[in-house]
Amino acid sequence: MKARPSGAVIAGCGLAMTIVWALASACAPRADRKALVMERARVMQRGLEEAWVRGLQAYGAELFAGRGGCATCHRLGDEGTRFTGPNLGVDPLCASDPAALTERDPVACKPLAARVEARRPGLSALEYAVESIMDPDRVVTPTYAPKVMKRLDEPPVSLTDEEILALAAFVVGHACPRDVAGIAAARAFITPCREARDTRMP
Repeated sequence: MKARPSGAVIAGCGLAMTIVWALASACAPRADRKALVMERARVMQRGLEEAWVRGLQAYGAELFAGRGGCATCHRLGDEGTRFTGPNLGVDPLCASDPAALTERDPVACKPLAARVEARRPGLSALEYAVESIMDPDRVVTPTYAPKVMKRLDEPPVSLTDEEILALAAFVVGHACPRDVAGIAAARAFITPCREARDTRMP
């Protein structure tokens, strides 16, 4: 496991960046200072949003291994030991014997975004993960039985909407939007997803 930078290191990097921006602003011609300040604000906002998304995914990882119960049935790539449900990442078997998986599921060895495009065109990867958590029978992976996975927003798990979003963000990994706007779109999808599910399968 890679060592994570300490809080002091992160703070130091942030201070150094602030000093560099301050010097650049001070040395720039007056006409350019406003543009530099605005660019600095955009860079800082992007950094804050990316940090918030990483925190959301970290909480999702806790839910995956804990209260969400996902790890009792699913692997995520090469992580985990359970095989009851489909691998939520790209199965390691894809590297050695892809035909063993693709004969049953043609998109089994494709990245998540490509699987979403094949199974639920029009949804983002994050929306697809949200739907799979709330309405697992909407799309059932080939060779797996329907009506096995429970709806995680209902008892006994009863995840909140924010917890569903965090869990989905963790599952999609690098396919997760890195900005607040992308996350907000998936959050807005939760209510219509639930309504569509309850209309189809009350």
